[in-house]
Amino acid sequence: MSEETETKEYKYVGKTVGNVSVRSVIAEGGMGVIYLGEQALTERKVAVKILRPERQRSRRDREYFLREAKALSQVRHPYLLELYSFGTTEDGEYYMVLEYVPGRTLRQVVEQEGVLSPLRCVHLFRQLLLALEATHAHGILHRDLKPDNLLIEELSNSKERLRLADLGLVKFTRGNMRPLTEVGMTVGTPCYMSPEQVRGKRLDARSDLYSTGVLMFEALTSYLPYPKAPNIDKLLDHILDSKPAKLVRADSKFKRYPGLQRLLDQLLAKKPAHRPTSAAEVIAIFDRLLETELAEALQKARMERREQDPALMSRQQLNADVDPLLHHGAPQPSVAPNPSIGESVEKGVVIAFMTGDRASGQKVSPSPRLLQGLRAWIEEGGPIIAAERQGNTATYGLSRTAESERMLAGLPYLLHRIKKEFPDLSIGAGMAAGPFKTDTNGRPQRDKTVLQALKYAKRAADGQILVGRRAAEQFNLNPSRKPS
Repeated sequence: MSEETETKEYKYVGKTVGNVSVRSVIAEGGMGVIYLGEQALTERKVAVKILRPERQRSRRDREYFLREAKALSQVRHPYLLELYSFGTTEDGEYYMVLEYVPGRTLRQVVEQEGVLSPLRCVHLFRQLLLALEATHAHGILHRDLKPDNLLIEELSNSKERLRLADLGLVKFTRGNMRPLTEVGMTVGTPCYMSPEQVRGKRLDARSDLYSTGVLMFEALTSYLPYPKAPNIDKLLDHILDSKPAKLVRADSKFKRYPGLQRLLDQLLAKKPAHRPTSAAEVIAIFDRLLETELAEALQKARMERREQDPALMSRQQLNADVDPLLHHGAPQPSVAPNPSIGESVEKGVVIAFMTGDRASGQKVSPSPRLLQGLRAWIEEGGPIIAAERQGNTATYGLSRTAESERMLAGLPYLLHRIKKEFPDLSIGAGMAAGPFKTDTNGRPQRDKTVLQALKYAKRAADGQILVGRRAAEQFNLNPSRKPS
């Protein structure tokens, strides 16, 4: 790059864009340059993204830039970059002001630290899937998932937060927006494309899930799940025809994680029909992995965090005798009990929980820690006969017993503790009594009792339990908890 070109492309350093003083360049790509800036008055650090001069002259590129801004304005989510403002500079060039994340890209993390452990991989990619769940719910496909578009911020107590960035090639599958690519055209980064994306066919959410599988494999092994290709044509042939590699090729330790390999096999299936149907389905698989083959690693990581934060340990010990949700130090089964399969329960009770982001009001899937806490609490009332986690909903079914009645009487206290432990989360619950059945996978069938519990949970306000009339009478619950 010549000095003249460099000066022209970085001309906004030291200038003001909107209400932002531009300080320096922090990243650049084929479409635009990203600057570090500071907002006037608030002195908040922000990222300013401006299209490259040659891209500003392209109507198609300007439209992609507008669509990225529209996508970010439509979907607010903890794992998506937040859009603060959008406009044009004095020279008429498009820009957007975004949340600044002081972290590294996934590519930088793997290059600097090596491959991710299975537990770290699942934790980070679960956050990515939550972001995709939100965008897909708004009819938005990313189409350009790659390590450079995943930002990882280091938080306190050895935790990490992922942000999905660069929605520059998004596709809206709903509304009247004219497509910028026709059938037969391809956009995206070739090595992370799905087979249908390579062929230029119509795409749906399953294409983003395929790209997620490629990213996971690369993060776990440091290489792509295809043979090395001397050129892009051969690479595309591998994507279309070659069978994806297995994790054990990289390290024999992956023999201990057959569930992780099964998930990658599903995500990397050549035909979309053989992949999971939604991001929510993949999140549910992640949660099962955290409860089964990754449970030991998860417990070890928690112990290490408690050793680093003595205050956290003392708080948990203080509440251990009264609150199973916080009592992570107690001996727990490393594998969650399996729900019964194909069972019919005549005297049963079904509890449904729905979670969301308290600030934005958007649906947010419950975290693995919250799910484990809910399960531990409910099992105080007896074995769980049916269980299902889908999207932002967790549903449990069990038999009506004296133990379950005592457990259910404590649900208001449980929600109170959840609100304290998860201050950014909203949670409502619904409960219904009556017969229910399980399917062949141990999930509750959508019969009358289950549907009632789900309806009440959907109606419930944050921290509220809505109870069906029959359940209120049978469990001697306060009538004020009944739905209107």
